[in-house]
Amino acid sequence: MKLLEESHRLFLVGFVLLVGVFLISPADAQVQGVMDKEIKIGLFGPLTGPIALYGKGAHMDEVIYKELINERGGVHGRKVTIIAEDTAGDVIKGVAAVKKLTYQDQVFMLHGGRVSNVVLAAKKDIVESGIPFMCDGAAAYTITTPLTKNIYTGVFTSAIVAHSMVDFAMSKPGTKRVAIIKHTDEWGQSFYNPVVEYLKSKYGVTPASDVTIEAGVADATPQVLELKRANPDVIIAITYVIPTSTFLRDAHKYELKVPIVGNPAINVTEQYDRVGIPEALKQFFGPHYFKYPLDHPVMDKWRVMLQKYYPKDSWDANPGLSIGGALAVVEGLKRAGRNLTRDSFLHALEGLGGFSPEDYPMATPIGYSPTSHVAITNVNFAVILNGKLRVLTQWKDYENALKEN
Repeated sequence: MKLLEESHRLFLVGFVLLVGVFLISPADAQVQGVMDKEIKIGLFGPLTGPIALYGKGAHMDEVIYKELINERGGVHGRKVTIIAEDTAGDVIKGVAAVKKLTYQDQVFMLHGGRVSNVVLAAKKDIVESGIPFMCDGAAAYTITTPLTKNIYTGVFTSAIVAHSMVDFAMSKPGTKRVAIIKHTDEWGQSFYNPVVEYLKSKYGVTPASDVTIEAGVADATPQVLELKRANPDVIIAITYVIPTSTFLRDAHKYELKVPIVGNPAINVTEQYDRVGIPEALKQFFGPHYFKYPLDHPVMDKWRVMLQKYYPKDSWDANPGLSIGGALAVVEGLKRAGRNLTRDSFLHALEGLGGFSPEDYPMATPIGYSPTSHVAITNVNFAVILNGKLRVLTQWKDYENALKEN
């Protein structure tokens, strides 16, 4: 009899517990990285090492979370705690950082990346875990293509910039011969392939010369001379920061006086400082992701915000590029409401199409939709003339700027 009574009691206890599980609302269930007064966000990127200049974007992300969430009392009663991991731009360290933040630190979401090769190496783990990821700076189109539920980018894809590079090059009247100088790694291919395909499909143009350069070269003479023999109207450069500087110096040395259209790995201000030859940069055009020059009053707001926390950080396109993605995360957290889950947050991000708050500086409004998780859908270009950066949308803008100078 006692055995039956005990069995009956255990059955009732188990039944009550089981019912209780089904009655728990999503708001009461524990969501990874979400506590009563805290949301944990994991940042990862090259904070040290040879490409640490890209890692300054993580500082901008952190600053925006502090200023627009924590300093304003939180979002729906919760403040953000940042856990940062350094990848040093290394694939192995990057994958380890993503796993640590996801499974050991148990953050709610990931933000950062900055280097396409690192993000692509970690993509499988990110997709399988289902953790929300706002990619920052890394532009390979295969990061967001094909579309995956939990991966967004706060910037553009390499395909979008590749098309913009081609359109800008072809906006120069009379352009028929386009040459390319490129790296052959995965990052280089992510720009090169859409450049070549778009040149052919839209303009019917095949590259007049297609030159390869290694990332660590200290002399670009062979490439410059080969390009000079091809006699191009415009050169498209798919190269990293240091080889771009080498190429620009040698192009000036051997009087390769041809417009050069750069890619997102570089910005014209940095190249202007690195090369130190203003004449060599007179026809060098780099993607510009903003509506304004970096010294514009709207941009100055973000510079002041960054340097309040990181006074030694220089103000250039690298931290500026992080603004859009961080603002999207802040708005997504607001729209997701107090009952924050991965699904509610991702749904909120998906509905941000056309989002452009006050003092939003990016070239285009947020472009998110059920079929696109890419923020910036077109980029401007910039050139430095007489020490002043000019923002351009097409070649005609450059001609007008020359007249003004």
